[in-house]
Amino acid sequence: MLQITSSRVMQRIVQVLLVCVVSVIGFKCQSVTEPTDIVPADGMKLTVTVHDQAGNAMNVDVSWKILRGKVADASFQSLPPLGNGVYSGALPIPLTDGPPDSIRVIVKTTYNGADVASYAQSLPFNGNSRLDTIRVCGEAVLPITLTKTTQPLCCGDVLPAQDMKLSMELPLQPNDTAYTVLVKLTGTAPCNVPMTIEQPVITPTDSKMDVRAVVFNGNVRTIQTLPFTLTPTPNTSVQWMFTYAESPTANRSSQTHTIQFRISTASDANCVTGQATLERTTTVISGCDCPGGLDATVHAPDNNNPNKRDTICLGASPKFVTIKLPNISNNAVESCRVTFSLDSQSILLNNSVGVRGFNASTNFSFAELAPGASLGNMELAVTGQQTGNIDAAFVYTVKVISANNTTKDCGKLRIYYHALVNDGTCLIDSSSSIFKSRSPLTADTLHQCVGYSDQSKQLRIRNIGACPLDINLALTGANASVFSVSPLGNITIEPNKEQIITLKLLPTRNDVYPSGICDATKFILNFTAQLNITGCTPTTIPLFGRAHLESECNAPVPFTLYKYGQRDSSGTTWSTVLDLLSDNSLRARDSKAKDTAAIYVSDILTTGPGPNAGNITNATLSTGKPNGTSCWVKYLKVATGQNILSRPICDLFTQFACNPTIAKDLGNPNSTPWQCDVTVNEGDIVIFWRNGQYGMIWINKLDWKERDVKSIPGVQGEACYPFNF
Repeated sequence: MLQITSSRVMQRIVQVLLVCVVSVIGFKCQSVTEPTDIVPADGMKLTVTVHDQAGNAMNVDVSWKILRGKVADASFQSLPPLGNGVYSGALPIPLTDGPPDSIRVIVKTTYNGADVASYAQSLPFNGNSRLDTIRVCGEAVLPITLTKTTQPLCCGDVLPAQDMKLSMELPLQPNDTAYTVLVKLTGTAPCNVPMTIEQPVITPTDSKMDVRAVVFNGNVRTIQTLPFTLTPTPNTSVQWMFTYAESPTANRSSQTHTIQFRISTASDANCVTGQATLERTTTVISGCDCPGGLDATVHAPDNNNPNKRDTICLGASPKFVTIKLPNISNNAVESCRVTFSLDSQSILLNNSVGVRGFNASTNFSFAELAPGASLGNMELAVTGQQTGNIDAAFVYTVKVISANNTTKDCGKLRIYYHALVNDGTCLIDSSSSIFKSRSPLTADTLHQCVGYSDQSKQLRIRNIGACPLDINLALTGANASVFSVSPLGNITIEPNKEQIITLKLLPTRNDVYPSGICDATKFILNFTAQLNITGCTPTTIPLFGRAHLESECNAPVPFTLYKYGQRDSSGTTWSTVLDLLSDNSLRARDSKAKDTAAIYVSDILTTGPGPNAGNITNATLSTGKPNGTSCWVKYLKVATGQNILSRPICDLFTQFACNPTIAKDLGNPNSTPWQCDVTVNEGDIVIFWRNGQYGMIWINKLDWKERDVKSIPGVQGEACYPFNF
């Protein structure tokens, strides 16, 4: 909307007020207005202006309530905003027989900005508000300035960027003053030495502008000419004060200045630096004259760069855009009206721009400035209904109308808004581990052992755009079920974020051995699929997978087991087991419980005194029996006398499993040949079973641990696990 705001309301006060900023400041009415003199229907007109130290309007809420003696209303009521930091309304004052001083108005100003902590000195109430009290008057104006304070600064720090305003209205107000943020110095090393507040560099220069330093040492405030040198303490703060004195005969004009600030020390000429933009405007109050600032053309979002476009996100909620308009005011001393009539409008791209109207009204085709009012901002509601450029243009004819209806044309106000409707911008990260080649972009092969899931690769999808990115991931292809992609489906990636996609090949024995492990001619080891990414380029990534047989993946695990719980001559108790772990691995581990999914030696039969004159007849392999009868592991002896193997033990499973005599029992672990305990000798080969998976053990030696007479006998061999059948 176009906001119509009161300007220089202080010049039109009917009765000056008494303002009492809580424990801070006070103003006085020229003549006290008795509460009984105020008609409740009209009320007391209260205007509050809220600006920062640089003259800018702020994101605040202003509210009020009545204080009768020491009793206040239960809740605050909002004071309507007029724009440009002005809040005004008529307050209904209750009739009373009490003295005029017994009724006051409490004004509460609440700052809504995220940087509220930097205004703490001006907001002593609840950390985000301030309270002011006003004695009842016919008409009152309360000016409030909130001063921003930096964190303690020292050499190397940079002041926050600032925007300042100086506004003169001739002939009533030829001067104006604006301040920078309050710069708090640490006062500690290296900033506890003499520091010089330098004269700022102003571009372009202007002889009418005077700059001084305001120095605070605790509660003591002094104004100093520049440059000024001081030795700061932790209680020292400084700010630059800009004062502009306009000539009484000056014409209407404006200028934007850039300001470079600097605080120096003997060892660092640029100890603290910063910059600001200062907008100086001079207007002249006359009869029914055209307002300043016309003819005017405004481009948004950047008036200095008409080619720059705002970013609107496709499908998002409406974006409310505020367009800053020229400082156009109705400064006439007579009863003159300034009107704005919409000549033409054009909006390209599916009517994506809606004007929110003048002064919260839906009628944006006409606006009027009463004397003392100024033109604030235009607000748009912009939606991205389809991708592409948005170009909106609004052209207004401006006229000034005198009390006798004499009309004068004042030119045009042209407002242009440019935007680009876009979705997020997808980027496939070519450095992702799934790719083996960047140019051309080629996916690497996913490898996995049958029945395993530990190997994976990653795909990184980045959103390098300014809007959320919506994509969809889907797996297709004849072997899609053998691959795993996580996450799948619809994914939203926020701007400048990335989504990591994990890719795996998960081959099962049915995938690899469709006709069983004994028909090697029908093994399927290579798999393909496609990862389809909607909303990204490339849109399809071919996936390749290679399954590996157990004989390729498994490695022999050498072991030496002693009778579980046997103690040697040194007092050491031996409790080594072959542990079947949940990750499908097998490990020889010491000091592990035997009543779990583990293989251990329950007995070793020897003859004669060992180790030099004795023999080990056999050993018994056992496993835990959770209920006394069933067992964690079952054993099936498939060969004896194999003191030398023709191939590694891990390569022999298929040889035995595909032997018809063995195969008839192998597939039924509940059949009689399977036992919970098995007696073994050197050269024995045993297949064991656990929860649908198989393993092999080769006993290559039964011997004593050492040749010492105090040594204990043990079982040596190799194990391989797991296998599928």
